[in-house]
Amino acid sequence: MIINTLFEQSPILETQRLVLRKLNVDDAGDYYEFASNPAVTRFTIWNTHTSIEDSIGPPKCDSKL
Repeated sequence: MIINTLFEQSPILETQRLVLRKLNVDDAGDYYEFASNPAVTRFTIWNTHTSIEDSIGPPKCDSKL
């Protein structure tokens, strides 16, 4: 299964306080805000983002595991 198509058919899940939906390019700024924080990304498999472009493409993983 190709990762880019994994969530293509995902529904939008909505409650009174939360909306879960597929990410889009307009979310890059918000995504970059947490993905550029080393205190957050030390617990992820992707590298700390150093530019907004890192938040637009697929995650670049390193060998943290």
